Amino acid sequence: MGTQDHNDKNSPSGSGQNDMTPGAPAIWQNAKQQLKHLVSADDYNRYISEVRCIAEVDGRIILAAKTRFTFDRVGEANKRLIQRVWKTQDPRERGIDFICWDRDGHRFKDLFEYPWTETDQADETPDEGDDLEAASGVSEDRAHETFDTLVVGPSNQKAVELAQHIVDQGDLPARIVLLHGPQGAGKTHIVTAIQQAIQSARDGREVVYLTAEEFQTEYVAAAMARDSRQLKARFRRGDVLLLEDLQTISHSPETDKEFCRNLRAVTASGGRVILTADSGPGNLTGFSPRLRSELKGAAAVEIESLTPQMRRDVVRMHASLLAASEPNFNVTDDMVEAICNRVRGEGRELTGALMTLFAETRLGKQQPTMDMLQRTLRRQAGDYRPPSMDIIKRATAKVFGLTKAELESPVKSQSIVYPRHLAMYLCREMTGKSYPQIGNAFGGRDHATAIYAEKRIRRDLQKRPETAAHLEEIRAAIYGLMD
Repeated sequence: MGTQDHNDKNSPSGSGQNDMTPGAPAIWQNAKQQLKHLVSADDYNRYISEVRCIAEVDGRIILAAKTRFTFDRVGEANKRLIQRVWKTQDPRERGIDFICWDRDGHRFKDLFEYPWTETDQADETPDEGDDLEAASGVSEDRAHETFDTLVVGPSNQKAVELAQHIVDQGDLPARIVLLHGPQGAGKTHIVTAIQQAIQSARDGREVVYLTAEEFQTEYVAAAMARDSRQLKARFRRGDVLLLEDLQTISHSPETDKEFCRNLRAVTASGGRVILTADSGPGNLTGFSPRLRSELKGAAAVEIESLTPQMRRDVVRMHASLLAASEPNFNVTDDMVEAICNRVRGEGRELTGALMTLFAETRLGKQQPTMDMLQRTLRRQAGDYRPPSMDIIKRATAKVFGLTKAELESPVKSQSIVYPRHLAMYLCREMTGKSYPQIGNAFGGRDHATAIYAEKRIRRDLQKRPETAAHLEEIRAAIYGLMD
């Protein structure tokens, strides 16, 4: 879905125009209701909700964004998802072209003077999630993020224990807490779990949640209006203030100053502030000495990258949440493994692959298949370039401190046989080569050896946790050799 430069023939007033199908705007409204469940509330409310269905030209639907900023944002982040959701709603499965009204809207003036009338902007139909957000302050897309659905493991154990300590109002000398770690590692889930747990406790504490970007936007608006009272009132009213992605306001001196002023006001009145950022206090740059001092005095806890088992558990957890409403959406263990093997990012990218598969199954109406998943993964990560068996052998040798020649040798020492079996297993999994081809690549062995190696590793995966860890190490080494 990209911009389409229509010439006179393809413009609405030219011979290529078709009348807008009467149901197309309604189809777009239905598609938006589905998209509301598949993207973040922030992306939906700020960008997708503003997109209008304005015309059909040469059998293609024209969607318009109001500004270049919205056009770029939707095009970069959501275009493929919008295409797939549209096709689940449109019986004719027409293609979509996306335009920026500020730049290209003049071509459609005979159809619309301006698509964003007050009536049109009021066309969003509230659903049960809107009631939830109004009642709890938690958007629908984050409502499932509780302590019950949080996958806990070595990478986040300390942060989760600290979060639960805060919920239970345990003693903690520091008034500021900083949770830091890579994007997608689960910081938002922990913060949302805190928010919902405190609100459910109904112990009189008030929670305020916002992102640093929201703070900056509100501060700029307040500065232009020369009235920051509303911002101060919102920021300071909470007993527990949750603010995410602190790094987004770095290198903004005026925002930094206003934030620091409000931060001290909250803590001076006995409030607790929980911040998230992508780096620890010593590595956060672009802040004033005053704010850096505040951060260095915080209780800082690192959230590390997910372990291999946590990655699997994250995919299974989100699959079960989707299956609760759409029982046909049954994700098998093999599918979980395929997602974890192909998606190299953190939890957000893993769940993104799962959500894309959900859209591929017509939003859970169809049973997912491995073919559907492979198409999904190719779209998300680009065409898959499998590693060669030589790269797999080199990566295995590197992890175990061996040589490639030793893996191919007739030596039957367990210190070599086990890595050899791991390499054979990965050759079968990652390259699709036949058993005879794999056996031959390892010193001219027959196909039975390759079959036995695969069976042995599958059995070990059920009994020996270190086997999964070794496979993940080798995969990481493979990707490193392929980069």
